[in-house]
Amino acid sequence: MIARKAYPHRFSIGRCIRAAFSVGLLMITMGKAKSKDTLYLRNGLAVAGELKGMSLGLVEFDLDGIQLVNVKINKIKSLYASMHLFRVQTTHKHIYFSTIQNSSNAGEVIISTQAGADTLLLENISSITYFNIGKRGLWEGKVSTGYSFTKSSDIGRFNFDATINYKTQKNNMGIVVSTITTQENDTWNRDREDFRISDQYYLNGLFQAFGVVSYQRNLELGLARRFQEGLGMGVNLWAKTKARGDLLTGLVANQDLGTDGIEQKIRFELPLVFSMHVFSFAKPDISISISQTAFFDVSGNKRIRQDGDIRINWKVFSDFGVSLQFYDNFDSKSPGTGQSNVDYGTVFGLTYKFP
Repeated sequence: MIARKAYPHRFSIGRCIRAAFSVGLLMITMGKAKSKDTLYLRNGLAVAGELKGMSLGLVEFDLDGIQLVNVKINKIKSLYASMHLFRVQTTHKHIYFSTIQNSSNAGEVIISTQAGADTLLLENISSITYFNIGKRGLWEGKVSTGYSFTKSSDIGRFNFDATINYKTQKNNMGIVVSTITTQENDTWNRDREDFRISDQYYLNGLFQAFGVVSYQRNLELGLARRFQEGLGMGVNLWAKTKARGDLLTGLVANQDLGTDGIEQKIRFELPLVFSMHVFSFAKPDISISISQTAFFDVSGNKRIRQDGDIRINWKVFSDFGVSLQFYDNFDSKSPGTGQSNVDYGTVFGLTYKFP
């Protein structure tokens, strides 16, 4: 009798164990599901995945590794993103480092702060940059290349551009490589070359400090090579959902070698840099970047230089697109001749964005 009474008791314990295991598994599953980032759309849909960031009015979202999509902010009701830490910059030039919680009010998100939480309108957010939790920063980049050939003149032209950015909470380090090479009668000429390493440190949402080292070559201006090092400060002029503008200045040192083989002594210049990024919501998916820099000689040579370019990028599909660049350069006392000279041109290429 005693043994018979024990069997039902053992059976109930087994059921309890199995029930507890099932509940625990369900809680784990629910916890994992909740940890997924979620995009709440104004049409009532909610999609899970991973928030990659936001820039110039477009939210980049990975649909559970199936597809990477860009969604306009006017189509989004709210966001939930806790898989990463984000740097959120507003049009009022405030910067937050936080995860993102969804709001019950359409067009709003909730950002955690030291004082508690702030509610932000999506239309007042200029950019969102994510950082992998437990990692030091975020790598991203873009590569563009193109080639053209004219049979009548037997001239070929090859261009290559690469941009790599490494972002942390306070820094944005960039590496830019650009070259234009011409092929004529089995001879290759390195016409233009640019290699630049820069670092921007965000003091707050308004001001930034920067440092730059670069190498340049421009045969049209009589420049065999130029090494440049500089430091400076910058200010954010405006940061909207569709555009951003910055103004920077400082002091740079140049070491020039002309195509005549004469090396100039170290010169100091005052740079004035204006950059602007614009995005158009209308199809096709096009973004425009403008950069114009004026250099004023402060070594007593009364020399003025200017470097600038306008880049138009058209995203065709996924991470691939086409780019068109207009570049212009001016030197009031170009190396080699000491005379005023101008260089300008266009560059077309196929573009791949990574990762």
